[in-house]
Amino acid sequence: MLVVRTQILLVSLVCLLGSMLSGITLGEDAAPILLQFKFTEGQELVYDTKTESQMVTRFEETEEEVENSTESRKRFKVLKVQQSGAGDLEVTLDSVKMRAQVADNDPEEFDSSKEEEVERTDFRKIKESVGKPQAVLRFGANGKLMEIVNIQVEDIQPHPDEFQT
Repeated sequence: MLVVRTQILLVSLVCLLGSMLSGITLGEDAAPILLQFKFTEGQELVYDTKTESQMVTRFEETEEEVENSTESRKRFKVLKVQQSGAGDLEVTLDSVKMRAQVADNDPEEFDSSKEEEVERTDFRKIKESVGKPQAVLRFGANGKLMEIVNIQVEDIQPHPDEFQT
């Protein structure tokens, strides 16, 4: 059983916009309305996301429950606007809080804003990436991802600690 609940600020904005437009009535002959992004160089868009998941694994008589949660803030900076209206956006992870708990074990928590030493390798890799541009993505004016213009190669390489024996 996998239960995933995701709350994204963008969804809230779309719903708000939809509710604002729902009161508008258009005649049968009215031209359709096309909603688009209008990117401006230097513009920054900030999104807060929260994800929670719970997974139960059963094998014969053994059952194990895993719970994870993540809260993050991502910044998208418009570096360039194409003639088509598409925008090249630089993606940076500004902050993240993570929590992982397996069965009745103590939860492992991580908060990128704290200066303490990070034990888990995967959390350490995330902490090292906070505040650094991760990729440049090209989005169309309709919001669709068109192209990955650039991605930081070191972000997809294994951390040296993962190969300790």
